[in-house]
Amino acid sequence: MSASEPNPSDILLWLEPIANAPIGKPTSQNAPRHPSGTTNFRKCDDGHLHEGRLELITWDCPEEGLGWGACLKEESDDLKKTFETEYEGDLLKFFDYWPQGFRWTCCGLSGDVNYGCDHHGTGKTPCTCDFCRMGKPLPNSIYLEKTAARHGLKLSRGPDPRSSHLGLGAMAASARTAMGLPM
Repeated sequence: MSASEPNPSDILLWLEPIANAPIGKPTSQNAPRHPSGTTNFRKCDDGHLHEGRLELITWDCPEEGLGWGACLKEESDDLKKTFETEYEGDLLKFFDYWPQGFRWTCCGLSGDVNYGCDHHGTGKTPCTCDFCRMGKPLPNSIYLEKTAARHGLKLSRGPDPRSSHLGLGAMAASARTAMGLPM
């Protein structure tokens, strides 16, 4: 099994927070495969891989107005019913349908964000986020942000010392300033 294939232990973690879902615990023999035929769901656009686990978001996030599956609170019961009936509790098929309802535990990004794993120094490869390239820790406005995908995670603030790059950091700082993004 390669690093980008679903690992049965990852799938088991996906199941842990789901109360009363009609799902059995898969074994390595019956673990479902990614339905699109690709096993590269961990791969990011920057060439690195998410090293954490992919979890289904089953909690509410009042700050964003989100409920089960990170959808609007008013629609979360319908989404959960769709997961249980139409997808028969198959997390991998549901991930293909609703990736924003999952989160990566390595970086706190939602499952539909694949530009890079912003782990800020806890991963095997250097972090490629703007702040690590600038050699700066995340500002409070980002680090303390309350989102469904970051809920309950203890994430690094950075910076990743392996990532600091004078040229890329200067370009990131200029771009963030020009776009009015937090510095």
